[in-house]
Amino acid sequence: MQVLLIDPRQAKRAPGRPKTDRLDGQWLQRLHTYGLLAGAFRPEAHVCVLRSYLRHRQRLLTYVAHHMQLGTKPENRCIASSPKSSVRSPG
Repeated sequence: MQVLLIDPRQAKRAPGRPKTDRLDGQWLQRLHTYGLLAGAFRPEAHVCVLRSYLRHRQRLLTYVAHHMQLGTKPENRCIASSPKSSVRSPG
């Protein structure tokens, strides 16, 4: 028995696909028998870990850049912390 990880889009694009799990499994087996399904690429564990670190780093950089863009100069920002206070910076 050969087990493959396949891209779901390969099975979806085939017309006449049954809708139950059991028939879906038989349908995928038939497609594989005819050679219509190719195995998906799955990198090794250490590559997956590296990719997750890189994705996390990119999210952090995006987060920092977004907050740096939101940060305006203090003289342009309202200093009032409560509605009662009417203290505002010049500008």
